[in-house]
Amino acid sequence: MHKKPSLVLDARMVRHSGIGVYIRNLIPYLNQEFDLTLIGDKEMLEIFECKIIHSNISVYSPKELLGFSKKIGRADVFWTPHFNYPLWPVSAKLKLATVHDMYHFAHFDKLSLVQKLYAQLVISNTLRVADRIITVSDFTKNEIANYFPNVDKGKIIPIHIGVDTATFRPDLRVSHLQNVRTKYNLPDHYLLFVGNLKHNKNAIALVKAVQTLEAKNQLHDHKIVFVGKKEGFRIGDNEVMDYIAANHLQHLVTFTGFVDDEDLPTLYSAASLFVFPSLYEGFGLPPLEAMACGCPVLCSNMASMPEVCGDAVFYFDPKIPESLSTVLGSLLANEIFKKSKSFIAKGWIKQYDWSITAEKHVQLIKNALS
Repeated sequence: MHKKPSLVLDARMVRHSGIGVYIRNLIPYLNQEFDLTLIGDKEMLEIFECKIIHSNISVYSPKELLGFSKKIGRADVFWTPHFNYPLWPVSAKLKLATVHDMYHFAHFDKLSLVQKLYAQLVISNTLRVADRIITVSDFTKNEIANYFPNVDKGKIIPIHIGVDTATFRPDLRVSHLQNVRTKYNLPDHYLLFVGNLKHNKNAIALVKAVQTLEAKNQLHDHKIVFVGKKEGFRIGDNEVMDYIAANHLQHLVTFTGFVDDEDLPTLYSAASLFVFPSLYEGFGLPPLEAMACGCPVLCSNMASMPEVCGDAVFYFDPKIPESLSTVLGSLLANEIFKKSKSFIAKGWIKQYDWSITAEKHVQLIKNALS
């Protein structure tokens, strides 16, 4: 029997949203194919039944830059699922990193001086030392080429991430739906927003569109439900909260705060429409989760979104102020039109099965080692 290649994975972000979803879904497949060791908080990682190297070194901390390498030891593969590859040399035959987006450079003017210096140092180091760079979209690969034209494009491999369709599926069980409605004080009819309120998520556009439709009596009794799942909720600027307060729009919005994982599919399933107005995403998972739950999606046409969502969603142009309210008003006024993408979405989502995503990762590693 051939000995499995050893793979050490930085799993410190395992409980985060976004990157944490990526880590949690890949671990079972990696554990089958490799001699897998996880680095991170031992209590969080014990559920995966892998070898564990305990580390409480914080992500983005000064100690991470030089001290984290000592935890890794020797391995056939060391993989960081983020752009923070250690600055100190790593003893691995294959150095692998996943870069999800180039947000720091696309929004460089919004960073503090410390954030700018950190991004320049750490991201450039990752792109230089990694033997293979996985991106979650062609869009992000092109962004890297744009901001770092000297990086070898041949070592950048786009692999779309997956959707857990065992979890995200239509869920309108009457008793559970009533419990969720009560638990989060949901309105009868709502537009759903999932994510934090950082500038690039562009939640302010949705608030303004709903305000416009209410003034025109075209809202059809809908409100916005803002769902903040795990880290990052209400972190960033306060533009959205300030606007709601200044314009007395509290009656049009519901903030759930954090929601339990098992409730999110029901929140998607019960929504009239999922709205994703983001200006910048390396991939953008929530629209696919909404599709998997049978919820129609209205999405920004910026960044990676047309690549990820194809013809399975409705689009608006966030560069045109009235675009969102116009398309949203049309969808709310016509139930048949709103559901016209459902068949396409049902088929589109099948390509995002995690088994497909995992197999592409496994083959990339094996080919790079051979």
